[in-house]
Amino acid sequence: DFLSPGIEIREIDQSFIGVERDAEGPIIIGRTRKGPANKPVKIRSLDDFVSVFGLPVPGGNGAQGDMWRDGNMTGPTYASYAAQAWLASEESPVTMVRLAGDEKSGASGFGNAGWQLSASAMTDAFATNSAAYGLFLVASGATNLGTGSLAAVFYANRGYITLDGTKVSTGVANTKEAGTFIKSIGSNCEFKLAIYDSANTLTDNLTFNFDRNSSKYVRSVFSTNPQMVNETTVESTQRKSYWLGESFAREVSSLTAAATGEVYGVLLPLASGSTDWSDHREGAKEAYSGYVVCQKEKTQQDMFRFKSLHVGEEIEKNYMIAIEQIAEPANPVVNAFGSFTVAVKNLAGQTIERYVGCNLNPSSPDYLAKRIGDQYQEWSDADRRYRTYGDFQNQSDIIYVDMKQFIKDGGGQGLLPAGFKGPVRPKGFTLAYGSVGANAFGTVDAGTGTKSTRTVTYNTGAMANEDTLVFAHPTLGNFVITFANGTGTAPTEFTAQAATIKISTTNTHQLNGDAVAALLNTIGNYRAVSDGAGVVTVTALSSGPFFNVEISEGGGNSRQVIGSLTPGVDGSDFAGAFVKGNDSVPSTGGDADEFVNGPINFTASYKFPSIPLRANGIEGGAADPYRAYYGIRPAISSTSTSHDPDYCDYLRRLPVGADSFTPGADFELSFTFTLDDIVIDTAANTVTYTDLSYDASTSYSVLNSFGALLDKNVRQFLMPIHGGFEGWDITEKEPLRDDLIGTTRADATNYLQYTMNKALDSVLDPEVVPANLLVMPGIKKPLITNRIISVAEARKDTLAIIDLENDYTPIAERDTDDTDSSSLGSVTSAVSSLKSRNLNSSYAAAFYPWVQVSDNLNGGQLVWLPSSVAGLGAMAKSQASSELWF
Repeated sequence: DFLSPGIEIREIDQSFIGVERDAEGPIIIGRTRKGPANKPVKIRSLDDFVSVFGLPVPGGNGAQGDMWRDGNMTGPTYASYAAQAWLASEESPVTMVRLAGDEKSGASGFGNAGWQLSASAMTDAFATNSAAYGLFLVASGATNLGTGSLAAVFYANRGYITLDGTKVSTGVANTKEAGTFIKSIGSNCEFKLAIYDSANTLTDNLTFNFDRNSSKYVRSVFSTNPQMVNETTVESTQRKSYWLGESFAREVSSLTAAATGEVYGVLLPLASGSTDWSDHREGAKEAYSGYVVCQKEKTQQDMFRFKSLHVGEEIEKNYMIAIEQIAEPANPVVNAFGSFTVAVKNLAGQTIERYVGCNLNPSSPDYLAKRIGDQYQEWSDADRRYRTYGDFQNQSDIIYVDMKQFIKDGGGQGLLPAGFKGPVRPKGFTLAYGSVGANAFGTVDAGTGTKSTRTVTYNTGAMANEDTLVFAHPTLGNFVITFANGTGTAPTEFTAQAATIKISTTNTHQLNGDAVAALLNTIGNYRAVSDGAGVVTVTALSSGPFFNVEISEGGGNSRQVIGSLTPGVDGSDFAGAFVKGNDSVPSTGGDADEFVNGPINFTASYKFPSIPLRANGIEGGAADPYRAYYGIRPAISSTSTSHDPDYCDYLRRLPVGADSFTPGADFELSFTFTLDDIVIDTAANTVTYTDLSYDASTSYSVLNSFGALLDKNVRQFLMPIHGGFEGWDITEKEPLRDDLIGTTRADATNYLQYTMNKALDSVLDPEVVPANLLVMPGIKKPLITNRIISVAEARKDTLAIIDLENDYTPIAERDTDDTDSSSLGSVTSAVSSLKSRNLNSSYAAAFYPWVQVSDNLNGGQLVWLPSSVAGLGAMAKSQASSELWF
């Protein structure tokens, strides 16, 4: 037989079965518990679906658990049930597009995704105020109170919040004020909080502490459900004006005398300039780790970081990243790149994913970016599609790698992962007696302000009987000097803030000036100097208007002349402090001249919380102090092995206007951890982590080398991922509530419309996303369901299943005017509404009514589901026995 040149005939091996193309299944769009968001993901089994997107959420009526920390468990995730209904047939996959709140570039108003407080304004008027209040605690003391911490954050949606107790500065009991130091009333930092609504009505007056085992524990006493402030969906009799957000019990327990002694609390609004702690109006975001840094002997520098493939907070709350088995190159001359292992672990320490023997050599098959993947997608509003970036396909189901350019260029020779950068937090600050503002951490008076002065001049001639001089101290009140007939030595101190100068024997302007100066010098906070000629100059010892010299005289005939005031100017304030004082909110102890009201001459410094790090190798009963995981150790105490439920609050995204990963001028890294700061006492066989010990020339690696530290088997650490965000309004039981969607398309001013339209655009191309069905369960608004039909018609290979108006209204979407009867819907109204739309399409179907099913993945809980889910389930069962009929 003739064979053309260059053609080779080979026997074809048909002993294996090739991979068949997936059968086509539905595109399902909607909310799920977790997972990649706003982009199509193909899922082939129910187990895979639960692994990636989480269990369905059946929802329910009323508060369920700690909503702030657990997330929205009230609004059912209909898309999850739709996926479950289809995947039960085991015939074909589903393409899931998980919805998370997103926003169009340049969006404004309701076009911004996320959430903020209702009044969205911090004011001193109770009717219009809303603010996030930080409760700051510090150990009690005389003047220098040491360093305290933020203990909890209360969000006042409307109205205001105060502490209720004994005012430290005056001893007055039952003082209800913010911006005032209040004494604790019991052990474990026990206080009372007063909560007022926008009508200035006291709605809650509750006692709480920070003992996790107490019935008064702060998270047991206060509402932790943001949905309970919603004025549309919650009855006024059940509604709250606040919720408790972050709390940090371990931070509190570290305060001196926190368990049994007295501590001082002060409640301060959290804001800095235009950045407000309660402003989270932005689209969904993925969680990141901090940058992994190399060893200090190589000039510590950022090398790479990990990013979550999923948006939101679920990944950061449930996973940590470990760097393990760090090893120097065996022969640096032959291969200058060391190796290490990356592991994704759950909070119990179990390994979920593991990548052994990674390195920083871009030419190696074990290059970190190759092993894990570095690809990510970004949406183009102009092209209405996703663009993929990165060089290496993702191998992990949870994370991908973001490499620094110099590592990509081969600059990682000799570099090894030695530590990581922690989350960003606001810088600490110091409060001081009489200061107009908060000061930079550790700074009391920078000396740049103006100290108030005033003179008192005693003219030639005698003082008269019952003439007086009154000095007004800003905290202690009036000190009164009286001139009276009689004989005796001039007094040198006040008694009950009063003193009398006898004038019968020595009554000259020089002697009177000297006597007055001597008395005023005993008051404190001021210095009085007599010139010996009758002129007394009084000067404040601290700058600022709080210490203005206020003097008045009683008598007449110009025997004592009060000079004009040189007002004080405070020049030591830290404008970037993330707290507000003075009279920025209702019922405060501060005023225009005083940031907070505290004990006389006090100073108190505060830090924002930081994830606890392992301090030594035996914490939690570790068997080998060398092989323990250093870095973060989020346990409830240094001796416990129990996970700290507060951990998720350390990881939260900072408000809009603050970068959660790169600190701005008024922010800082909460820490930079490095194995280079490990201190080893070989004689005592102890291993401890001491921050900056390398710089102090006391750490093991600075005394030896980083390689020597690794030889001691100190070669692994744990790091967090943080800063994820769902993009939804957390005050809504159902973020996609029908009434919020609107009737006219306006993506720039309605983030719900933009989010859903973006999801539909992502599945518009049948070549990119093959499917035969399209459903967005629970969405009834014609504005969106018409768009669903349009997408199906444009694709020409897909049947859209839509839900109808005037059907059942689920509990999570009812407003306060809805009743059980009115929520049932009406067949007549549904049909009439559908007819009025004049739909004419071969690519759409609708069903009626909603159905109640038993959720077999959540213990048989009953849940109402949209008719589109029931219709999809029926089609899945039909496909299991025969092809679909269209």
